[in-house]
Amino acid sequence: MTEEDEQILQTLTTQELSKNEKEELLQSYKRRKGLIDVDLSVVDIDEPLRPLVEELNDSGFKTFSSCSGHNKRDGYVGLYHDRFFTSEEKKELNSIFSRHGIDSFRVWKPSSFDDQEIGEDVWLKFVL
Repeated sequence: MTEEDEQILQTLTTQELSKNEKEELLQSYKRRKGLIDVDLSVVDIDEPLRPLVEELNDSGFKTFSSCSGHNKRDGYVGLYHDRFFTSEEKKELNSIFSRHGIDSFRVWKPSSFDDQEIGEDVWLKFVL
């Protein structure tokens, strides 16, 4: 059992949470672990990013948020990822982004605003 698994179990058993809060916590955990699939056909995704987001999810990279930047800022895609990317994962990400006309991206963790490659909230920023 991972540390995250233990924390979830402890939260569910020691804190008074409503039924909805427990369900939300469990669903979020399952999405991060890739245990459930999200129906992308009913999710609001900026149209320029839809093919990229679909391919990322189809390739096993579970997304939780995205924005094209609307010509005002960098675009981003948020991934559930709780460890360093392997070299194979980096190659796959580079290939996916390249197929969608994005030459480079950087890994960003919003809680620290430092380029990092670890954490639950890993964001990949890029310019369309």
